[in-house]
Amino acid sequence: MHKGIYLQINHNSMATEDIFYKLGKMVFFPVCIILIILSLLTTSQFLSLPECIVFKNIHIYCPGCGATRALYYLVHLNLQKSFMLHPFVIYTFFVYITFMMRCFYHRHLSRKQFNKIRVERYLYFGVFIILVQWIIKNYLYLNFGYIL
Repeated sequence: MHKGIYLQINHNSMATEDIFYKLGKMVFFPVCIILIILSLLTTSQFLSLPECIVFKNIHIYCPGCGATRALYYLVHLNLQKSFMLHPFVIYTFFVYITFMMRCFYHRHLSRKQFNKIRVERYLYFGVFIILVQWIIKNYLYLNFGYIL
């Protein structure tokens, strides 16, 4: 029976969930600073940011095209626009919040044993979202001239 992915670190078996929880705590404040900076930008300042070098040079969307704009609209609570530009941004936001709250609760507030979170499933689904949106964007652009 498959028990999930485990990594060997310093002779102690550490679950993938533990590693991602620690990474999540490490990136929390830098991400908050970036979100605050994005929230302070006006639309004209935001639009003056450099465009994607891949799209500019070879005229197809890269898998990350639209992610910065999606993050900008997410910070300004325009969830529909954010989702249309890059659904992975909203997916990541909600998975991160849910994962960190669940881990914090079970590690610090609850004494009950809980099932381990299968982090790899969320990672695979995230990669799937990135690839699907990339294919759809390029299909719409190359066949219909649709630019996001």
